Amino acid sequence: MKKIRFFALFTFLIVLMSACEKENLTPPSTSDDYDRSDYIVAFFNALEMTLFADPFFSKQVLEELGAKRLADGRYQMLSSTYGGDYVQVFFSLQLLDRAALSKLSAMAVEQMENLLKEAPYELASMPALKETYHRHRCIREVVRKPGFCHIIGRESSQTHYELHYQCQRVETASICTETHRRIGENRYYPNRDCSGRPRRTVTIYGFRCD
Repeated sequence: MKKIRFFALFTFLIVLMSACEKENLTPPSTSDDYDRSDYIVAFFNALEMTLFADPFFSKQVLEELGAKRLADGRYQMLSSTYGGDYVQVFFSLQLLDRAALSKLSAMAVEQMENLLKEAPYELASMPALKETYHRHRCIREVVRKPGFCHIIGRESSQTHYELHYQCQRVETASICTETHRRIGENRYYPNRDCSGRPRRTVTIYGFRCD
């Protein structure tokens, strides 16, 4: 009977210790642990040449983008392109509930990235997509190490990222705009150790505010 009780107690202690170890392995929460979609107030869709904006923040967003209203009701602003140049963009303004902005942006980003994969050179002159957030500032430094070397047959590939900045939540009433641009590239090598000159590279896109 004593052996049974001892075994039950021993088992209970093991389970308790395991639970404590698992709890300690849980990473602590940081200031980055929040849903940014709750703060998006505008999205510029270059595929439709339309700025979708929350009615409450539309004026502030237009000022942030440096947009000017034209006589025909459209707006004009200077925008970077996917080829790295700058062009004058003429666009329309459409007021939209904030809850729909995040979904609209996600669909347009997916569509644009598919087009960039299919015809990157043809879209070099295309103005870049933009997202604007309230209570954010361009202060978050994003530093990523190269990814793992993936071996595929006699070849290999590795992801490399560029140092860039993203909008970070702050307690002030400021707003911050990110542009859909190059943030790195996938490199494909004619060997099994990701060394030397890559055979080809594929651009990785993401949103950045620098």
